[in-house]
Amino acid sequence: MLFVFRTRQGQDDADEEEADLEQQETAAVEYDADFAAECKQEGNQHYLNGSLNLALKCYSDAIEFCPPGNTEQLAVYYANRAAARMQQKQFDKVVEDCTHAIDANPNYTKALTRRSNAYEKQEKWHDALEDL
Repeated sequence: MLFVFRTRQGQDDADEEEADLEQQETAAVEYDADFAAECKQEGNQHYLNGSLNLALKCYSDAIEFCPPGNTEQLAVYYANRAAARMQQKQFDKVVEDCTHAIDANPNYTKALTRRSNAYEKQEKWHDALEDL
C-alpha cells in the first residue's frame, strides 16, 4: 500500500499558511515489485472490463510501487496506462506515458507504436513517423 502523509504545521500568520501548504512533507514510498505486479494485473482486468478510470488508478499504483531499477516492468506499466488513456482520447498524456516507457526501455516497440498512434491522432505526422 502507498502511504503518503501530508502534515500542516500550525502557524499564526495567515501569510505563512499559504506557504505552509506548498511545503507539505511527504513520507517516502516503500517500493514493492510484487505489489506493483498485482496492481498491473488488476488494472488489466479493469481495462478488459471497460473500467478505464479504475485501470488508470491501478497502473498508476504499479508505477508508484515499482522499484526504480526495474526498468522493463516500469516501461510496461507506463505503456499500459497509455493504452487506457488512448481509449479516453487523452493523446497528450499517451505521449507522456509512452515517452516515460521509452526512457525506461528504449527498445520497447509497443510503447513506440502507441506513441506514434497518439501523434497521428494529434496530426503530428513528423513525430509519428520518427517512432516507426
